Amino acid sequence: MRQTNKSLFLGLLAILCCFLCWACPPNTPTSEHTDDAGQEAALVDSSPAEQPAFEEIVLTETPASEAQAEDPHLTEQSDTEGQTTDTTLTPEISSEEAPPTEHLADGMPTANVHLYPPSDPNTLQVLRPTTPAPALQPKLIALTYAGGKGNQTIRSIRFAADGSMIAEGKGFSIQYDANGANGRISGDPNTLDTESTSDRPPLSGDPGRAYSHPPTGLTFRVGYRQAGSNLQMPIFRAFQGTTRVWTLWGHAVQDAIDLKLTADSRCYQAWGMPQGRIGVQCWTDGGNSVLAKDPRDLKSAGFNPVWAQGAYQNSAGGMSSLYALIDTNNGGSVVSGTFVASHVPVLAVDAWGRVYLARTGSSRSGGPGPSNPFNQAATASSGVLALSESLKTALFHARIGGNCAGQQYFTVAALRENLLVLGGTTCAADLQTTQAPQPQHGGDQDAMLAILELWPRP
Repeated sequence: MRQTNKSLFLGLLAILCCFLCWACPPNTPTSEHTDDAGQEAALVDSSPAEQPAFEEIVLTETPASEAQAEDPHLTEQSDTEGQTTDTTLTPEISSEEAPPTEHLADGMPTANVHLYPPSDPNTLQVLRPTTPAPALQPKLIALTYAGGKGNQTIRSIRFAADGSMIAEGKGFSIQYDANGANGRISGDPNTLDTESTSDRPPLSGDPGRAYSHPPTGLTFRVGYRQAGSNLQMPIFRAFQGTTRVWTLWGHAVQDAIDLKLTADSRCYQAWGMPQGRIGVQCWTDGGNSVLAKDPRDLKSAGFNPVWAQGAYQNSAGGMSSLYALIDTNNGGSVVSGTFVASHVPVLAVDAWGRVYLARTGSSRSGGPGPSNPFNQAATASSGVLALSESLKTALFHARIGGNCAGQQYFTVAALRENLLVLGGTTCAADLQTTQAPQPQHGGDQDAMLAILELWPRP
């Protein structure tokens, strides 16, 4: 009986072992196998998903308190010797990053097209040119009147999705093809425009016009403060959130009075430049201005020597506009810049940071005066002065306009790639028009539109 039980037990044990061997096959890899050629072939792709070649930088305003939490690329920048030179949080931007997509005025997106003004004029875009700047070879390809009796002026300029240009005044518009040819006028150019025009940018008083700057997470305020009953002083302030982190030209009022630097001075606007820098336009009513001194210390000797080296106009010397290139690192500093005589009503910026001022005038410190390559009136105060990306060197300086003792200036500007479009008003009856749908003066104050090819397209 015991032998029988033992045999039964051994039999059951054998059956159990067989069952276990069937249920648990040998341990073999599940992610790969060897094919007939002896090469491994993956059954399960365990490699990470392919990453894009660049990180998109979205140009929207982000509160400084949220910027670090949302962007893992916010780091401190250091110099080559490892010493921290900028404690401002700045996103790392890859050299392979594609240029940002711009949006045309009618809402149609076009990749890699540089436009000015940008689609969001209150965000300071970082210009990232991917090719060397083409040499400027300016050519006036169109100049026309639009108007009749009474006053007319160009109020706005925009580009359509196909690159064609539309300039609008009250009751009429002027259209040109994308290459600046085939101009035509729609509507009634005799419509009387009773709104005032000005040869200077719009003012923005304290706290100033706000611009967001995505690379640093800072917000800049640009304008002026009424420091006294007859004293205006410029505003250029950097904020992180609601906290002011640095200021240029934030001098004490009494210091300015004691040093007799009491010419009214204002800042008007800012724009994005390469390397995360920004440009700023200011103005002074005279040479005795805080703008003509060190932006941090009024009592330092003389004018900022960096600016004076090779600047088109190295001092105010009277009513002047100031163009300054600002490095936003290290608490903010002026890298270079120049003064330009009088007011400048409007400007445009190309993809390399070269700035086109809609004004002509002689330099007060020996810079080149306006030339006349477009065969315009020798006395025309309207025209173009192109500044290098350092904002201190004149690249070309040309008149565009006629002989006129009254109002003649450009009040709007737009740039698309290599085409600069300027619109304004003129009382001159002798414009040397070209490709003009209205070649003759209509009387009184007419609208004026000019199109320049800044360099030939490849």
